[in-house]
Amino acid sequence: MILCFNKLNLIFFLVLLSSQVNEILGREIDGRYETILQEAEFYFQNDKLNISKQKLEKLDREYEQKDFRYYAIKGKLLDKEERYLDATENYVSSIKLKQDQKDVAKRLYEIYREDRKWNLAFDYLRIYLSLEENPELRFDSIVISSRLGNHKYYNYAIAKAESKKSKSEEEIIKSSTTNFKKSKYSECIEEIKKEIIYKPRSKKLHNQIIRCSLKKGNSEESEKYLLDRAAIFFDEEKFSLELARFYEENHQGQYSLNLLRRALYQSFQKDKPNLEEILYLIRNAYITLGRNKDANSISDLISNIKLKEFDSDNLISLYKVLNNREVLEVLIYGLKKQGKNDMAKSYEEELMRRDESSEEKEFMKIFPVFIQERK
Repeated sequence: MILCFNKLNLIFFLVLLSSQVNEILGREIDGRYETILQEAEFYFQNDKLNISKQKLEKLDREYEQKDFRYYAIKGKLLDKEERYLDATENYVSSIKLKQDQKDVAKRLYEIYREDRKWNLAFDYLRIYLSLEENPELRFDSIVISSRLGNHKYYNYAIAKAESKKSKSEEEIIKSSTTNFKKSKYSECIEEIKKEIIYKPRSKKLHNQIIRCSLKKGNSEESEKYLLDRAAIFFDEEKFSLELARFYEENHQGQYSLNLLRRALYQSFQKDKPNLEEILYLIRNAYITLGRNKDANSISDLISNIKLKEFDSDNLISLYKVLNNREVLEVLIYGLKKQGKNDMAKSYEEELMRRDESSEEKEFMKIFPVFIQERK
């Protein structure tokens, strides 16, 4: 009985000792991990990138599981080496482990924005803005949410931007006009940039900054401001048309066609759509792109509309023969106009299938100037 008791005590003692040893070793291992990680960060901050890289490689060899900081430092190292794809993978791994990292979220937004991956850029921009308010990037979120058709977030971001106090519109226009008259176009642009982020729906400020940038002759700047205006005033086809004209003049035909298609859709939302003018512009865009079959289809469509207006039976026959996207768009409009909503819905599904087909999908994904939001 006593022997049995002593054996039990011995076993208990050994188990307890083992757990204490493991706890001590665990603390030593954790301490070692922390030391190496801090050294990696230190050497990175002091531009000793090779040593920082060696420290991370050591962690990689010795530890199977790494925390969010390891992936963030590795991402920054790869970023410095301009290995953006690998950097992105590590940043994403880091933010999955710990989301509230404003610098990582901001950098992911910048990388995806440069790659024109708007959905991903928007996701990380929202994470960043939830952690830190930034008026300039809040303005970006307004533009991108509109480009993606996310009008719920667009309205939220507009309200946030306009809640801040700023100069009056009249004061900004007066001062910037003085600079414009003196040919100080850069000063004009900088002045408006500082204030338009608080007045995103001021058409006067948008028009003024575009006027200054066009006079300055910076094509990249002009594109940005034209695009901002077209995005923020998403119901106004004239701004889509002006941006389409800009792309045409700068030999970016695919972008121009996308904006013309957007203008066509915007026009359908009006009581008296401006179809003929926009269809002629789309036809010319097809000609520029060497898509003569589509250009001829638009000519036939215009002739048919003049003769038979929006007769759905005629448009269905025309679409079967021509298999053109704009004919399908006009057909959907004609069906809705005649109250044939169920049939219109089925053709909208056909339009979505077209846009996901090999040819159109390539166009829509590579040149997503604006993603259509169907009502």
